Amino acid sequence: MKLFNKSLKIVIFTLTVSLFFTACGITKKEDKNKGLEKKYETEENSKDETKEKVKKETEEETEKETEKETETKKEAKVMKNTAVNDGNLVGNMVCYGRMVNNGDVYYFRNPKDQERTYSVDMKGNISRLPGDIYMKDMHILNGNIYYANTSVGDQQDNNFTDRNIYKYSISTGENTKVTNLDFGVGNDSWLSFETLVDNFCYFSYSNGRDGIYHISRVYIDGQDFSEIYTIPQGQNVGNPNVSVVDNKYVYFLTKDGLNCYDMEKRQNSVVIPGFDCQNYIIYDGTIYYTEEDQYLRSSDLTGGNKKIVYDGSSLGFKVDHVQFNIYDNTIYVLEKSYDQKMGSLKKMSMDGSNVVDIADDIKWFNIVNGNVFLRYWDGKSKPDTELYTYNIAANTPIGQMVNFDTAVLNAK
Repeated sequence: MKLFNKSLKIVIFTLTVSLFFTACGITKKEDKNKGLEKKYETEENSKDETKEKVKKETEEETEKETEKETETKKEAKVMKNTAVNDGNLVGNMVCYGRMVNNGDVYYFRNPKDQERTYSVDMKGNISRLPGDIYMKDMHILNGNIYYANTSVGDQQDNNFTDRNIYKYSISTGENTKVTNLDFGVGNDSWLSFETLVDNFCYFSYSNGRDGIYHISRVYIDGQDFSEIYTIPQGQNVGNPNVSVVDNKYVYFLTKDGLNCYDMEKRQNSVVIPGFDCQNYIIYDGTIYYTEEDQYLRSSDLTGGNKKIVYDGSSLGFKVDHVQFNIYDNTIYVLEKSYDQKMGSLKKMSMDGSNVVDIADDIKWFNIVNGNVFLRYWDGKSKPDTELYTYNIAANTPIGQMVNFDTAVLNAK
């Protein structure tokens, strides 16, 4: 825990790191167009002075417009074709969104207590959120944790029906519904809370009755619920994997391929016909994605310029799942096998070069506040009862953060 404290202090006192795709250099748009202060001279009777004034004002207006155009181009360059998530890293949602942080306090799901949510601060104080609250797809904004309600232990329960999005206030402990959807029972009843952008929760769900998959959004206070798009029965491919890009486009999957819904024009189009994948992240005009093999792939947003970014075929075990994240212009890739309980976590440049080993025998990882948090497979090189971490910038050794069993016993 001392190592954890040290590494987190390094983050707080030496880093100013924003979350990805806040964490990959993506921030909310600012109003940069301040304009130039107009300077007017006192009117004179002289015709020459009047002409000079008009000329100066014209030059100032031209300079102002040029500045606006320049700043607009800068904004477009920053935000162009990049997935956005104000409540968590996009890549953390690919890796199941298990953790968030509020200042110097981290919130995590405890697998040794039926996936209840716990917190740990920089001094190592452990607390458990009161009541029977089971969170998945965790996001955090302005001191509130937004999450999709799930069953005990996040296990499949065909009789569980309250799959709504909730808001938990860290300061007051109040837990309120954001959505009020009616779910049936059965395997096809679910909700996936994908992203939080500009105070809107974007999610997909199936009510378990009509076979229709809904892509929707709702304001964080529960108002302004709207259905963005409905995927009719027969066009579903499982989870549509909704992604909001440039605060304007909603990408998702159907049997037709990768769809793009323009929220301003209210039009949908299939941008990559036949495209399918396990997971994807859109970053800087490129889609990074995984299929049911050992490769991390990429292409442009029309399906062209296809590449293999990373090949995990030489790892010594059969890869059946790939998780990945993008943080600070670096890709983190976890190649793993559920059958063999093996996993190799690496980081690399955006083009797949400069591969660096981080750790083996890893089961899952999240990146939060400049720290990598990870858990090992049961019975492997380190106990699976521990949550480990290391600081990215300081490149600290991997150290124990929390013992899950001890947390259950000592939680306040």
